[in-house]
Amino acid sequence: MKLQIEISGMGCNHCVAAVQEAIQTQKDFVIQSVTIGSAVVSFEKSEASKEALYEAIEDAGYEVKHVESVS
Repeated sequence: MKLQIEISGMGCNHCVAAVQEAIQTQKDFVIQSVTIGSAVVSFEKSEASKEALYEAIEDAGYEVKHVESVS
């Protein structure tokens, strides 16, 4: 399964690196891509904590605006 996450507050490559680092703290998720304003992650376990992922991104200083499942 994949999620496309719209993230506000990102404006530079430093922000991209910070969001990548935040996502990497969540062991159930694999980064597919991170660009300014969005991230795509994949996961296999249905019990993966999406809320913990969103919280990690927000703890890094960014806001999760919208999340959509993608195939």
